[in-house]
Amino acid sequence: MALVATGVGAALGAAAATAKIAGASISTIATVASVAAGALQIGATLTAKKRTTMVTGSQTSFSANPDDGVPLMLGRTGTAGKIAYRTGFDTRDAGDNDRQSFVSVLSVGPIAAIEGQTVDQVPVSYTATGAAIGQYSG
Repeated sequence: MALVATGVGAALGAAAATAKIAGASISTIATVASVAAGALQIGATLTAKKRTTMVTGSQTSFSANPDDGVPLMLGRTGTAGKIAYRTGFDTRDAGDNDRQSFVSVLSVGPIAAIEGQTVDQVPVSYTATGAAIGQYSG
């Protein structure tokens, strides 16, 4: 603090700025280092591994891509969810893996209530025990 008040600190700072290190000023060394850092950044960008997966769908359209992120529901909104588990199985009438089961995650955080569900843009209702009513029952 005393050096600044007497002006000695300012004089030492000016001397350091104009000092020579191996015949080059500090500002020249800083400029060369900045150019070298820029060249390394360009090289890293050009040689970086390209992304192989693409996120598909939207928040409200169902996508079976396992690389999609888990939705985070905030406020009153809609979501299609994300597949957490998927399996195929056989039935007697149609053969190999003619049916599929999905376990879907709706949100990372807590959900206060599910107001409704649509399947192929048709609302689906449920009984008090959780069974679907209509064409999706059974």
